[in-house]
Amino acid sequence: MAHFAKIGMNGKVLNVHVVKDSDCLNADGIEDEAVGQEFLERLHGWPREMWVKTSIGTKMGKHYTYNEDGTKSLSADQTKAFRLNYAGIGMIWDDVRQIFVESQPLGYSTWVLNYDTGRYEPPAGKTRPTVAQVRGAGPGGEDINCVWDDTNARWAGTGQVDRETLTHYWDNDTETWVAL
Repeated sequence: MAHFAKIGMNGKVLNVHVVKDSDCLNADGIEDEAVGQEFLERLHGWPREMWVKTSIGTKMGKHYTYNEDGTKSLSADQTKAFRLNYAGIGMIWDDVRQIFVESQPLGYSTWVLNYDTGRYEPPAGKTRPTVAQVRGAGPGGEDINCVWDDTNARWAGTGQVDRETLTHYWDNDTETWVAL
C-alpha cells in the first residue's frame, strides 16, 4: 500500500490517505508517485499538487520494518528511508527540502528545527535532564516535574516539600538543579 499526505496552506498536512499499489502503477508496471497523485485527484477532486507520497516506515531519516510480532526494527536497506518522516496530521511539508517535519510546538519558540531528524530540539547546550536527574532530585527526595521555560530558554522544575511548591531551574553546565 502507498501512503499520500494531503497538503494544505503553508505546507500543513491535513490528512494521510492509503492507496492500493495497483493504483500507483504507470504503463510499465512501475510504482510512480505522479500516477498515485492523479488517482487521488480523480477520486477526491483535489489538485494533484496537494498530494505528496510518504513512507509509513520512515522516522527521523531512518527506515523501519514491522515484524510479525508487531515490533519494529531498523531496516537492512536504508535506501527505503523516504522524505525524513512519515507524514502525520499537523506536520509540515517542506517543499524546498522535500521532507516532512514536525510543526513547532506551542510554547517552544526558542527551539530549533533539526533538519536531520525533522524534530524541534532545545537550543544548543540546553539538553533535557535525564530521568535519573529528575527522579528523587527534589530537596525532599521527591521527583521534580520538569518543563521547558521558554521565557528564560531553560528547563524548569517544581517539587513539593511539606505542601510547599519549590521551583528550580536546570543548570546544564553543572548538571544540577538550582533553587530559584
